[in-house]
Amino acid sequence: MRVHRRSVKSQWKPVNMRAFISDPHLSNRVALISSSLLMLWCLGYVLFSGTTGGKSWYQQHQFMFHERKGGIPMNHLALPVAIASCICALFVKHAPVSTPSSPFSRSSNLQRWFITYVRGGDIKLKGVNVAFIVIPSIVYVFAVNYRHFHGKWESMDSDKKLKEGANSFGMMAEVCMAFLLIPVTKGMNPLLRAFGLNHVNANQIHIWLGRLSLLGVVIHGVGHSLRWIKDNDVTLYDSIFPSKYCWSQMNNQECYNVFRNFTGTLSGVFFVAVAASSINFVRRKSYRVFYLMHMILSPMVLITGIMHHPRIVLYFSPGVLYYLSSSIPLHVKTLIDQYLNRGTRLLAYKHIPYSGGCIELRFDSEAFLASKKASQFIRMSVPGVSAPLEAYHPFTVVPSPSDPNSIRIILRATGSFTKKLSRKLLDGNADKMTFLIDGIYCGPDRLEQALCHDSVVMICGGIGITPFISLLFSLFSYLDRPSYADDKVIIPTQKIELHWACRDEGLIQHILENYLLEINSDDNKALIARRRDCPQFRLVIHHTNADLQNSDRNVPTLASFNADCINKEGVVSEFLLRNNNKDEKFHPAYFFPSSDSVVDNKYAFVVFSLLLWFGMWILWSQYINGIQEEPKVVTVRIYGIIFVLLFVYGACIFIDIIVRNGYALKLSRAWKFLERTADKEDELGVQLSQMNAMPVSMSEETEASSSNTGFQKEDVLKIEHSRGRPSIVDIVQFVSDFDCKAPGIFVCGPDPLVRATRKVALESRFALYEESFEL
Repeated sequence: MRVHRRSVKSQWKPVNMRAFISDPHLSNRVALISSSLLMLWCLGYVLFSGTTGGKSWYQQHQFMFHERKGGIPMNHLALPVAIASCICALFVKHAPVSTPSSPFSRSSNLQRWFITYVRGGDIKLKGVNVAFIVIPSIVYVFAVNYRHFHGKWESMDSDKKLKEGANSFGMMAEVCMAFLLIPVTKGMNPLLRAFGLNHVNANQIHIWLGRLSLLGVVIHGVGHSLRWIKDNDVTLYDSIFPSKYCWSQMNNQECYNVFRNFTGTLSGVFFVAVAASSINFVRRKSYRVFYLMHMILSPMVLITGIMHHPRIVLYFSPGVLYYLSSSIPLHVKTLIDQYLNRGTRLLAYKHIPYSGGCIELRFDSEAFLASKKASQFIRMSVPGVSAPLEAYHPFTVVPSPSDPNSIRIILRATGSFTKKLSRKLLDGNADKMTFLIDGIYCGPDRLEQALCHDSVVMICGGIGITPFISLLFSLFSYLDRPSYADDKVIIPTQKIELHWACRDEGLIQHILENYLLEINSDDNKALIARRRDCPQFRLVIHHTNADLQNSDRNVPTLASFNADCINKEGVVSEFLLRNNNKDEKFHPAYFFPSSDSVVDNKYAFVVFSLLLWFGMWILWSQYINGIQEEPKVVTVRIYGIIFVLLFVYGACIFIDIIVRNGYALKLSRAWKFLERTADKEDELGVQLSQMNAMPVSMSEETEASSSNTGFQKEDVLKIEHSRGRPSIVDIVQFVSDFDCKAPGIFVCGPDPLVRATRKVALESRFALYEESFEL
């Protein structure tokens, strides 16, 4: 096929600020490129600062923080992280795939297939961790030891060798801890949004940073312990634990050395205890132990570590300030909500009969806030049900096009929290309960990922169907775009299948009747009839109930029993709470980034930047005026982090009060001149950014034109049933028989199902996307 080329004369055009503000692709690229360059700045420090020339260069080039030793971590670790995170907080927003700049246009087929083969599936973080964490850490330790020992090894005594070697690993631990908290930060977490990582994937980065930090801390402690053992003048006990005299004479040089050893030993012990609770076996068997150990001992690691060395607070500052600036505003909001006894209004709850203990909760909302992205989730806590210091529990948002002004979640009573919540609801105490909800959180754009493939296969088990309900709605509603109808944008996806293995017939009936069958409405059937190139939607339900497998009757289209009103315990299954007026509608916190425009990110940007930069100024001022003035007083070193905590909490409380009283609305008027104009497609009732909104009713002319095409109105979603567990190999082979060039598999379910799918996808070279199913 001949490719016609034409030369286009490049022209310089002035920057259109209105277009820049409203164009999601441009702003996201600015954030991604800027943050990538700034992270490479940090990486360069790790790779080159250990050498002799690199150390002198970094000491000479001080930008904002001028101090020979303390300025290095602030200028080359904290400063890049602060600038990158602020840029991302302002510019990152959700990019609709149907805009003209989307990579799915006709002129970019080669690019689309290249992206599919090279970047298909979730980001492979093992290679990222090795390339950007493990190797730089090894290079850093090797360079520091080479600088210390090259040409000096013969002249050094054993004590000096142990000291320098142990300190090099301690410095490596400091550098790793600078980024340790960033991947697990709750709240907005702008860097994760810029790089398209969800919290589950980012947790792998946190694990590798923690491993290297633990390795450095242990070797550092063991090396110095060997020094103290070899010292015949002082015992190991006297080298670690201060005497009564030292508790009253902390300024004494000998006592200072003991206190430094004592605080370092405590920090190492606390760190080892946290790491022990993070072992997969412990975390799976007792998540509460894992969570409490992190909540209680992690601050102790921070405090004792800061007291151990005068500059550790500066190395810790990037991760600590980032964590506080992103998480504390959310924490303050939930505390105030709980104190005022004003949670999110629960409209109705339903115990789904014959579903294995599943419950559906429906919350009031100002608008269907989850309509802009598939696979979104909220985090929920219920005082009186949640244990003290218990983490918020994540739940997938399940969209319902027939009820756009509410947020629904479906959960199964398996853990301690969900079982206690189920009992309280059965006892009729819903009107006395306060539901604290924050979000909406989102990970990678599953819709955009699905549209990169010519065949999409979703495999799920049990309650794992919930994230794929929104993905199905998103895939179908994309077809009702005017740009798609006018043949401006095409998609390669021609086959969409959902395989759902479930043993609970009541859950199957509930999902079908209340969610999936809404796709097969008359308007949607007419839409499919007038589209010759519409993808095929197919749902295969694998009934794994033992009673059905042993019976000879055919599997019904729906469950063969009527469970609309009464469940097996004889209790009415659905309760409507019409008098629940003490709570409020759900709305995202003011500091959560928007998905529409850069201007809508103003609150998130201002709050995040204010907390981050003022916190950095407080730490630096305390280091210069406190730690430098009294270098031998270990207690002075923690004043900076205490002042930061007081400032962050005080500022968040003040801002929350202002927002709750409506004073922040005046600020919005000053931004009106920057607001983007409505898109032309909004006049047709279809917004490009609303992915999950179901198609609007067609006009009479459209229906007439569709009837003249000669196509019959068929079901949009073809539903099939089978008995027994699905064979992943057969599912993949069935897709391969259609000569698919770039298939993608999405999976959510128990670990055995995910492992089996992962194995088959690896053997078949299919792109794999995994949803989190268990903690």
